[in-house]
Amino acid sequence: MLSAGDKGSVFWPGEVSILEIAELSMHRARILARISYASDGYIVINTHVQANPLCGTRGASYEDWMSSVKMDTPPQPILAADKSLVVPMVIRITDLHVDGIIWLCWTDQSPHFSLAFVSDPLVNVSVSSSFDCMAKVKQSLQEEIEQEIRKALLKTIPEAARSYR
Repeated sequence: MLSAGDKGSVFWPGEVSILEIAELSMHRARILARISYASDGYIVINTHVQANPLCGTRGASYEDWMSSVKMDTPPQPILAADKSLVVPMVIRITDLHVDGIIWLCWTDQSPHFSLAFVSDPLVNVSVSSSFDCMAKVKQSLQEEIEQEIRKALLKTIPEAARSYR
């Protein structure tokens, strides 16, 4: 599901501000610009994941089990699933905010143009899921999605721009 958020059914474009035109001729161009985008839209991903229970005592956490192991006391029993436990998972990605400076270069000697961010443009993205009650899972999911968005901004989008003709 993809939603435009509170602004209605229209996704608002980001802003582009030209900071410097380093070179501009009939045969080449080098432009330094700032790209800014803040969205109130969101993406909801419905998927399934495999979960493996770690502790056998009701109410005990993994951290409780680890502390009992470190204190040389008899550890709580660990359950091992004899078959996969597949559970539904809902991930909601919101509040994407990108603000970065890019170089945009073009030359007539090549049919391609290049686009490169000067630094990491990702300012914020919020991730929530049906596993938010587990702090380690929440943190891991947040970090993984941030990493994938950074990869898209810093590598995938520039590669796509380079291959555009």
